[in-house]
Amino acid sequence: MTHETDVVCEPPAQRGYPPEPTPTCRAQDALVRHHQPQQQQQHHQPRQHNTQQQHAQTVPGSTIQLVPRKTDESSNASLMTGDEQWPTDDGGDATMQAPTPTPPPTTDGRATPTVPAKPAKNPDATPTAHQRSPHMPAHFHPGKRRSGRRIITWFSGYDGFRESTIRRTVDWSVVGGTEDTTTEKGARIATLWEDNNPHGIILGHHREVQSKLLDGTLSLGEIDLHVITYPCWDHADCNEEGKGDAGDAGSFIEEAAALLDAITKHHKITGLLYEDVPSITQYDSFKRLLTALEEPHRGLASSWCIVDVWRLGSPTRRKRVVVIAVAHDQLRTGELELPMPGDERLPTDGLTMPTAADCLDAASSIPEEYRVATHEYEELPDDHFQYAWPSIQVGRLRNEPKNHYVYDPTRGPVATIRANMFKAEGPGRNTGLILDEIGPRRITPIECARIHGFATSKLSHLTPHQLYSIIGNSVTVDMAHAYLCYFDRVLK
Repeated sequence: MTHETDVVCEPPAQRGYPPEPTPTCRAQDALVRHHQPQQQQQHHQPRQHNTQQQHAQTVPGSTIQLVPRKTDESSNASLMTGDEQWPTDDGGDATMQAPTPTPPPTTDGRATPTVPAKPAKNPDATPTAHQRSPHMPAHFHPGKRRSGRRIITWFSGYDGFRESTIRRTVDWSVVGGTEDTTTEKGARIATLWEDNNPHGIILGHHREVQSKLLDGTLSLGEIDLHVITYPCWDHADCNEEGKGDAGDAGSFIEEAAALLDAITKHHKITGLLYEDVPSITQYDSFKRLLTALEEPHRGLASSWCIVDVWRLGSPTRRKRVVVIAVAHDQLRTGELELPMPGDERLPTDGLTMPTAADCLDAASSIPEEYRVATHEYEELPDDHFQYAWPSIQVGRLRNEPKNHYVYDPTRGPVATIRANMFKAEGPGRNTGLILDEIGPRRITPIECARIHGFATSKLSHLTPHQLYSIIGNSVTVDMAHAYLCYFDRVLK
């Protein structure tokens, strides 16, 4: 097991992590030490560890260098998928977006971190690990105990955690989820969720479920993990019309403490995971969430970081904020395991770079509407500065004003789904550009689903925009699998 004292993590430049709350539990001590520069650690005596603190030597150039990124083009908030905005790929000045990894300038005499590449698994070519028995009912109440660990997902969407428990992390099951089934979109997602989940049901709108938990009319039984994935469009930096904490979607995180109170009225929180876009860290609501988790009466140890999902095996440039909390009396070793999986501050030593090569269809089978006119494409020189590392830029389009770089899907992650996808003009215009044997093109919705780790056999009836939307709103399957394995290690 790796603990936070095993590596030295430098906070990314200009990241702006909120200051830690006053330590009120043992795990918070570890978080403070994890986030503070090494020269300040000598003044902080952690209560969490009795062992002598030892740090590995930092290898020069092994920590990814970070630069700020600009916002993407404006978007329609009511139609965004929930995926975070891409890093800018033109190397301009920073605005308010979080930084993205990039190699240091060549004039510094340092090289881009060398990470060997390997194609990510194609989920359509991988057998499903967990098929429904012919005698198993399609649905049953989540209070009905099944062997293994159990999850409730709040604001479920198509749900990478559901997909992971079906295909990979089979000792877990998602027994319940929440979705607004009064809308056409919500009803469609709920049907997909239940049709592809033999062990759970959609419990209803989150406020309805929250109310039933408070008055005791809904019993969830023993739940090992609550996963909360609030809609993010009001907090996404690329959304110029976003209203932040005051927006309809932005207000949900303001209710986080009330949701915690509703769950604990008649149940116990054993484990909790909250996921959102990196730009949420700029808002007071996020700081209040961290403070709520630290309230002594909750008895939780908590930590958070910003995750590069490519580090967890997903060949996409997506970043996510992840907050975890575990009940003190449920910690296997008495402390949280830190650093958390995929933490962007960790060195790249020993990692393998996932590529999208095996998730793409044959070049000859790609519809013409996804292709870009070859005469608009120009190759980049060998000395081109790779602003979007770990994605590798190999060309660009002359007449595209933004996000006009073309990436090599065989050498690194790709840019999959924009947050402002429905503002795009034409099929695939919401995705990044890649280069195949024929030329530059956009990524098809089926390919996006595979890149994010979802099997596609039951998604063929969806329109391209519907498919882009449910994939963009879901945690990648590799990230879900990594964190379920993490909770397996830290929970009793």
